[in-house]
Amino acid sequence: MNTVPLDTPFGCRINVRGNGGKTTLAKAISSTQGIPFIELDDIHWLPNFVERDKEEFRERTTQALHEAGA
Repeated sequence: MNTVPLDTPFGCRINVRGNGGKTTLAKAISSTQGIPFIELDDIHWLPNFVERDKEEFRERTTQALHEAGA
């Protein structure tokens, strides 16, 4: 496993993956580092946990990244 010193600056994009606490961690990183936070679940899911069409999901994700300056 690669380790990075804690004083290393973050890159342009950070992808947080795992089985729990991802949103909390990502929001904390976003607020403390002053970088945009994009919640992909909000883009992916329609009301009542209906999945959005894959092409529309891609378009909305691309739009969110563009708006965030990523």
